Amino acid sequence: MSLSKKLPSFIIVFAALFILFYGFYVILNLVDLDSIYSYVNVDVTEIDETTFNDAGYFIQYGYPEIKGLSIRLLTLLSAILVFSITFSEKIVKFSEANHYARLVLFISWTFFILAIVSDGFGLAFNGLALPYAITDNHSIKFNKNYSADFYEFSANSILCIIFSGFLFIVGMVCILISGILANINPRKVESKG
Repeated sequence: MSLSKKLPSFIIVFAALFILFYGFYVILNLVDLDSIYSYVNVDVTEIDETTFNDAGYFIQYGYPEIKGLSIRLLTLLSAILVFSITFSEKIVKFSEANHYARLVLFISWTFFILAIVSDGFGLAFNGLALPYAITDNHSIKFNKNYSADFYEFSANSILCIIFSGFLFIVGMVCILISGILANINPRKVESKG
């Protein structure tokens, strides 16, 4: 295959990688991590647990909400991935589809797999934030001390889940594009006989 025939495939893969990294850059800029990290280092000498207990709020509301969101997204991602692989012959007829339609479909599956991995990291970061929040909650109640180590893990958890949602949307758009490409210019199949 000559370079002129491979060039559009390289452009498609390059565009997919550009979308991936640019999306990650945009999502990192959406969340102001500097304010979160500066909040972690706040030095408070006297803390009244009745007025200020972020760790308690995280344990009560934040942790279960983030965990529920992550598990629902993980279920949706795996279902869509399995569904699209199972019915790929209906989306893009492999025997009749051109090379670009199949390539974009493979790229969409890659985005779904990356979304599942990113969501798994988000769930893990949320799980890591819980023991820190419990320790911080204990320190506030008994030692009148404040550390808030859980902020960093919970912020990373949210970032991973948002990035997973972004990858899911890009994967769905790629499935639509592959279906359109397969129907616009189908490959001619030579019949035997």
